[in-house]
Amino acid sequence: MSNNPSLIPTLPNVAALASNGLLSVPSGEVYVADYGVGSGGGGFFSYSASSGATVNACTVFATADGGATRWLRSLNDRPLTSLMCGAYNDNSHNDTAALQALINATPSNGVAVVSPGGSGYKITSALTLANPIILQGPGATINQATAGDVGLSITSSNVTIDGLTLVGAQNSATNDAEIAISASGVMNAGSAPTLITHIALKNLTISHWGGFGIEASYLDQFDFQNLNISDIGYAGIGVVSGTNGTINNFLIQNIRTYGIVGTDNAYGIFLSRATPDSGDLTSQPRSANVTVSNGIVNNVPTWELYDTHGGQNITWANITGKTSYYGMQIGASEYHTGSYVYAPINNTLNGFDLDSGNTTGASGPGLYFSGVSGSSGAKATGSVSNGVLRGWGNQSIADGAIRIYSTLGLALSNIAVLYPSPNGLYAEGDNFGLVATGISGVDPWTNMAGQGQAVGFRVVGANNSYNFTGNSFQDDGNKSATYLLTTSTGEAMKLSSTAGNKAVIGPNISNAYTYLDDPNNLVRGTVTVSGATPVVVSNTQVRAGSQISLTPYPGQTGKGAFLSALVAGTSFSITSVAGDTSLYNYWIVP
Repeated sequence: MSNNPSLIPTLPNVAALASNGLLSVPSGEVYVADYGVGSGGGGFFSYSASSGATVNACTVFATADGGATRWLRSLNDRPLTSLMCGAYNDNSHNDTAALQALINATPSNGVAVVSPGGSGYKITSALTLANPIILQGPGATINQATAGDVGLSITSSNVTIDGLTLVGAQNSATNDAEIAISASGVMNAGSAPTLITHIALKNLTISHWGGFGIEASYLDQFDFQNLNISDIGYAGIGVVSGTNGTINNFLIQNIRTYGIVGTDNAYGIFLSRATPDSGDLTSQPRSANVTVSNGIVNNVPTWELYDTHGGQNITWANITGKTSYYGMQIGASEYHTGSYVYAPINNTLNGFDLDSGNTTGASGPGLYFSGVSGSSGAKATGSVSNGVLRGWGNQSIADGAIRIYSTLGLALSNIAVLYPSPNGLYAEGDNFGLVATGISGVDPWTNMAGQGQAVGFRVVGANNSYNFTGNSFQDDGNKSATYLLTTSTGEAMKLSSTAGNKAVIGPNISNAYTYLDDPNNLVRGTVTVSGATPVVVSNTQVRAGSQISLTPYPGQTGKGAFLSALVAGTSFSITSVAGDTSLYNYWIVP
């Protein structure tokens, strides 16, 4: 076919193709000047006497000769575009049918281009991507004019969407059905879901949707990159039962900017699982093996910046966020009956800066890391390191910037906890093998008499075992409040008064009024010596190699008591010189 319009017949628009056949165009070649809507989209067509292909308004058109004859668009290795399918791109005419025709007419794994320029593509119902496709649209905008509907619905594997701007009908009220991009496999009751795989969403701008920016469920091997999502009614990105994926380089902001703070759920990003089916983890598997990195979530005032419930092998790296009730929750998910049974497994948070945006002590924790309640409940596992938490905690209740419950081997390290209220770290119970090191707790505070004190690390409840070593608890003088570390009730560390706790307290730095409140003498206490006769002190915290620091109790003279015996995990013995019956303070040094 000639690519020179001057050498072959020219028709004004594609509608004219139906009035022409071999009789009027014996060469079988024709050039169409414009699709017919004034936006371009013409091109070269060739006559086929036996194609029989389905007419599709993009690449296949009827001829005047009827039967199996067709006019076939010659693309010459160029991608199919929206203008070739009759789109107006004026944000006035309805382009739904033209864009759906573009998607449907693109060969499997082929490229379809939503042409840039114009005022945008108005659609009034969802566009469905039911076959493998690469949909490109740098500089192009699709506007959903119908409230309560989806923009793009992906139901196939091997789909890439690249470069589009998607604008919804409204975001002034939450409507979960309004989703810019929905990518979903199929939940099968009682059995494993049918997954879609290899979903790539990149270089997208999404705004003004009442439900989700991106809602993805029952998918594997997904890659979400370079996303700008704003003004959303429920969640910027929500993933349900998604595995082996990445969410990287994102800016998400202004999520549910109305409603009741601390009550109305909203999320920057969540990775979770649904819970309505009795198949539980079979039909509703965990979100697992996902990395969320190099991104920002700002302004989710009623609820959370980041969240996972029941997530496994989730890595959160180099993330920031500001202005929210919660910073991040890593928590358990539910059994189909509604009880929480599936703890998060191996979640790693490394490199973060989360700021509540609140200076009145009226937010939740910046980090809430929890498993399933009870000593036998499933324990949350993972690590948190190299971050900053600013202004988190609710001074009206027992709370803190970091709140943990029912964990196993959780490691916290190198975290600056700035201006928490009323506690820096609040460990509620059933935390086995907790290690906190390199935590800088700066200016814990509260004005509430009901709390009555500011505390760096506070441990409550039973069945906690922990090691607090190499931390810093400081009042730097930059916070004005009734209760601070340096006021008469301030404490660097307050250990649980409940039995069944085990503690190792190593060297820490503090200018708190009280360094350690240890009601059960886990690591320190008093002993009255009996001269040269050894006095046995029962203490399960003592270890092989532990040293016992001894100082006379205030007002006591003391004559040189010393450690004379030690049984690891059981007891130690203190001996002095004949005639010494002084009271001594002891401190177990790990």
